[in-house]
Amino acid sequence: MRSVDSFLQDLIPLGKTNGLTLLQKRQAALLDACGFPTVSAGKHVYGGKQIEMFKPTGKWQPAVADVIGYGGAAFGGKSYGMLILAKIAAELLPGVQIAYFRRTYPELDGPGAAMQKAYEVFGGAAKDSDGGKEWTWRNGSTFYFRHCQNEKDVYSYQSQQIDILLMDEGTHFTWKIIDYLLTRNRVSGGDNIGFKPFAVLASNPGNVGHAWYSSLFELDKEDVKHEQVKKVQNPNGKQSIVYFIPAFLEDNQIGVARDPGYEDRLMARDAEVAKALRWGDWSVFAGQAFPLWIKERLVCKPFEIPEHWARWRALDYGFVHPWCAGWATIDPQTERIYVYRAVKKSGLTDTEQARLMRDMTPPGEVINVTYASPDMWARKTHGTRVFTSVDEYKGEGVYLVQADNHRVGGKHKLDTLLMDGMDGKPMLQIFEPYYGVFDSMASLVRDDHNPEDVKKVDGDDDYDMLRYLLTNVKQKGKDTSRKPARHPMAGARGI
Repeated sequence: MRSVDSFLQDLIPLGKTNGLTLLQKRQAALLDACGFPTVSAGKHVYGGKQIEMFKPTGKWQPAVADVIGYGGAAFGGKSYGMLILAKIAAELLPGVQIAYFRRTYPELDGPGAAMQKAYEVFGGAAKDSDGGKEWTWRNGSTFYFRHCQNEKDVYSYQSQQIDILLMDEGTHFTWKIIDYLLTRNRVSGGDNIGFKPFAVLASNPGNVGHAWYSSLFELDKEDVKHEQVKKVQNPNGKQSIVYFIPAFLEDNQIGVARDPGYEDRLMARDAEVAKALRWGDWSVFAGQAFPLWIKERLVCKPFEIPEHWARWRALDYGFVHPWCAGWATIDPQTERIYVYRAVKKSGLTDTEQARLMRDMTPPGEVINVTYASPDMWARKTHGTRVFTSVDEYKGEGVYLVQADNHRVGGKHKLDTLLMDGMDGKPMLQIFEPYYGVFDSMASLVRDDHNPEDVKKVDGDDDYDMLRYLLTNVKQKGKDTSRKPARHPMAGARGI
């Protein structure tokens, strides 16, 4: 079979390299948006099809937006598109610094992964080091493959300057990771006067970042035009200038010609996954852990809770990660559970957490039991003193009971409560002022290795607290005629 390179000999190489730049239509659109305009290189036959190819003009100008989205369907040529962009930018902008991120290192390396594709795209244009993780051009431009698995890992990049930030599979990252790395998206120096840093977030639908990604690029809105510059509100509530380029399976004609059976294999998968990945359908959240978690279904107006209804609390411990606490009650007639109070804060000591929980519980409000994450029973040492977080809480009059930490069981309980009761409403309701505490719930995804579980990610503290809140939940609603019995460990003020 005739290689792609052989029919693109008319494409002029960039800079001092002898490599050829291969651009399909959507990849050319990405370069145009990033400030590296292209022109048609004519149509060429590949795999029995006429494929229109493009070549860069050798000029550059400011990108159309600060953040550019690119993707949708699987196999749309996203990785090649970003690597081609990196090559052209490195050759046209001496000294430019480019970083290409995936969530984990194994996703970067291996057969067909981006690090292997880099050898094909960069060719003899740059010199690789550290096993292909870094590439250097003669003009001083550099390219780095990097990963950022957890939110705390962002601080590894605290002092870095990244002129062009490329995020592959952007929805695999939480917004906190993206938000921090965007602060590193700044001019690194050099003589490229007028250069404006920009980021490209390429992705398919689904995973932990689906909600923020689709919201940022307005993919969750019907009849919204893409491929136009927009001023939008990002998840921080601040203005961002964005631009989105949809990419579909049909856009990667070279890839389809090489692997014509891919579409059939894709469509043989789970119907939800297939729809999202084949058509780039952002209304489908492939892998969503709780598809029934919809604000309009779960929010209710606060009401005065009858005195005889049982009440209890739960908390998920955290200091750097947020500490999260919730208060719940149950209607003894319907067995519907209401979360009537909740809070989430970072940077609180054990004592401050206990005091806040105590102070948020009004005098006279009888709390049967307070469940806590099992890690709070871990021993700590300060000088000659050995103690636990449970001891610190006890010193403030808050007595804790170890929560049920069975993850699969906790998910099953929540799945059941999210279903509608006899009156057509879910069996879990959240008082409206506190719904925002549960900001991770809609974006959680199923675990890669166990679909019955939820994938553990940074920022899921509200989910863990909710699981703990459902510990032995049925026994809370047995007494329908009088105040619930106080827990034997209960202390002052019903705590």
